This record gives sequence, structure tokens and C-alpha cells, in this order.
Amino acid sequence: MSEESALLTQAMAGDVEAFGRLVERYQGRLVNFVFHLVGNQDDAEEIAQETFLRAYRAISTFRGHSSLYTWFCSIATRVAIRWIRAGPLSENPPRFDDAQPDHPANQDEGGNDPAASAARHETVCQVRRAIQQLPERYRVVLVLVDIDGLEYAEAAEVLRIPINTVRSRLARARELLRRKLRPLLASEG
Repeated sequence: MSEESALLTQAMAGDVEAFGRLVERYQGRLVNFVFHLVGNQDDAEEIAQETFLRAYRAISTFRGHSSLYTWFCSIATRVAIRWIRAGPLSENPPRFDDAQPDHPANQDEGGNDPAASAARHETVCQVRRAIQQLPERYRVVLVLVDIDGLEYAEAAEVLRIPINTVRSRLARARELLRRKLRPLLASEG
């Protein structure tokens, strides 16, 4: 039995500490996922906390048909979509200059050139803004597959839609993103 399976079994038996260790394992990744959906670090953290609270309350319903992370994503997606439709939890609008130092896109690639670093940061911010401008149905699929790295089948499970719908929405999301980023791509080419 893996450590995660043991923790899950303990959490399902009511062990709060075991559930806390599962949260620690997935919290950073889940916050990053939600951040790309909602565009605000504070709101992403609050949505992740709400996700884990809901997951804890419903842990007995987890049947293991998907990975635990996929299950967390499914809950987080529903919470985030409600947030997107209702408006932000915080009074802070999306800010894509918020540093996420642990995110690979914000890591300095070995160079100490401040101009190159600033240009890279601006590019990341422009891409994040373009993603935020995508309609919700395309943004969610793009974030799940292209940013968070879920397989098509996992994204279909999270969103409770057929896998072919994931494929078509992802193709549309990529095309819309390409159009939005065309000026940026032209300036770099």
C-alpha cells in the first residue's frame, strides 16, 4: 500500500492529521491550477481552502475511480466556476504581475540579465491575461490539460464531459489563445 493510499484510508476513517498531510501534498499544485482559472493569488488560495474543506466533508464518498488530485481538481473547478460567475471573493481584481516564485515560468533560467528577466516576466503576464480573456469553458480545459498537465480522460472526468468535448474545446481554446497572442508572437519572431 502506498503512503498516499494509507493516508487516504486513515482520512476516510476520520483522521484529520492524515487528511492534512494529503492537503500538504497537493496544496501548491491546486493553488497554481486555480490561480490560472481566476487570475488572483488571494482568491486562488481561498478557493483551494474551500476545495479542501469540501473534500474533507465528502471524503467518505471518494471511491478511487480517479486519482485523488483529479477529485480535488473536480471540486476546485466547480468552486472556481461559481466564483467566476458570481464575481471575485476578494476586492482585488486579477493581477498577473503577482509573483509566483515557485512557478516554473517565473524561474530565472540561469541568466542574470535584468532586461531578459523583465521581458520574460512581461511575456508570462501577457499570456496569463490572454488566458483570463478566454471564455470559461475553453479556459478551464486549457488550464487542466496544457498548464496542469492532466490527460484528456482526466480532464473529461473533472469536467464531467465526454473526452471528445475536451478535445474540441481544447482545440478551440488553443486557437483563440493563438489569436490573442498573435501580436506577441509576431514581435518575438
